[in-house]
Amino acid sequence: MYNKHGDTMKTMTALMNAMRHRLGWDKTDNLASLMRYLNEEVNELTTESEQSPINEAALKAEVADVFMVLLAIIDDLDIDIHHELETKIAAIIKKYEQT
Repeated sequence: MYNKHGDTMKTMTALMNAMRHRLGWDKTDNLASLMRYLNEEVNELTTESEQSPINEAALKAEVADVFMVLLAIIDDLDIDIHHELETKIAAIIKKYEQT
């Protein structure tokens, strides 16, 4: 999905930030508001996932919404998400391999 340099993630973050700037959200977003948006989007994703039959297009759109908010949080907090994910995955493996 991503090359070793994370160019796709950088491109998506740049597009998302351009959208936030264009709509003025870069001036109003803060961690508290982004967390509220994330909760709203996760709730919408949950609702879509519980539909029968599942509307695949709607589900994908909600996944994108959740990911966009997460990207905003990651970028605003200057998180090295690749490092954090690698660290978390290693910790989970270590925890569950010991049980």
